[in-house]
Amino acid sequence: MFNIASFNAQIARKGLQKPNKFVCRITPPVKLWVNLPVNSFNSPANLQSETTNGLDLSRSLEFWTEGAHVPALMVDTAEHNHYGYGSTEKTPYRAKFSEVTLVLLADGQDDNWTFFKNWQALVINSDMSDGSTTQIKTHGMSAFETSYKSDYVGTVQIHTFDDTGLETKNIMLVDAWPIFLGDKQLNWGENNAFMRIPVSFTFSTWYAGGPTAATRRRQTPISPSGPLGLVTDGQSF
Repeated sequence: MFNIASFNAQIARKGLQKPNKFVCRITPPVKLWVNLPVNSFNSPANLQSETTNGLDLSRSLEFWTEGAHVPALMVDTAEHNHYGYGSTEKTPYRAKFSEVTLVLLADGQDDNWTFFKNWQALVINSDMSDGSTTQIKTHGMSAFETSYKSDYVGTVQIHTFDDTGLETKNIMLVDAWPIFLGDKQLNWGENNAFMRIPVSFTFSTWYAGGPTAATRRRQTPISPSGPLGLVTDGQSF
């Protein structure tokens, strides 16, 4: 017989996970840690000087990332018949991961969009503002030149929290890089709206971990303003 008291006790003991209790932190490749040159994709009012520090900018992205999701895990299978006919059975042969899309608010100076545009330029340089024959372009690459993988991969960490502010799960995307930088929609009729930038990451693998009971006892709950001060850089699974 269904017991409503037992049901309520289970919910009260574990709680329910809420989609807004998260923070996302991005570590870009080393080539984006240094000062990034102003290129044709920057507006003149974007920067105080001719360069911006990519590492400092990446650290601020956690304040602008309003949406994320944990990657899906899929398994490819092959079907076969035991006797050459009749019912089939599926046999796994390959694991696949879905791409992870982050949704960022577009800042007024367009630094967030420019950061990911510069990151994609590390993967393949699509800047033809000076023609396709120029040998030295963005990041020292000519037009449509591709980089070595070690030059453009980074990491993405997604941390989730419970209602008390304690971390419940941390997700690490390994060898991540932005495969898709979404379009920014413009509309004269949207006077009170904010622009958002979808950025999709592909990666080689990902890990999901959570704090042990001892670690949870040592954690300090998040402040009322949010979870941004809880997880420290370099925290391991």
